[in-house]
Amino acid sequence: MRGHEEHAHARHIYEHPSYFSPVQRTWAVWICTKIGFASMIDGTFGYNRNGTTTAKLRNAKDPFTTELCSRRAPA
Repeated sequence: MRGHEEHAHARHIYEHPSYFSPVQRTWAVWICTKIGFASMIDGTFGYNRNGTTTAKLRNAKDPFTTELCSRRAPA
């Protein structure tokens, strides 16, 4: 159920962006597209029956951090 809880938290951040930092909003969009049904930002949680979501998240995590850190505008 951890993934479902994270998706719900990410949806909350996505739907109420004024209460969260840019980093939190970026995380929310990433989580919603990675574990949401059909990779839709506003989609429901995508249940995983074949074990691929864990690998998909693990394989996407490091490039996400590196790519976004290099693209982030100075504050």
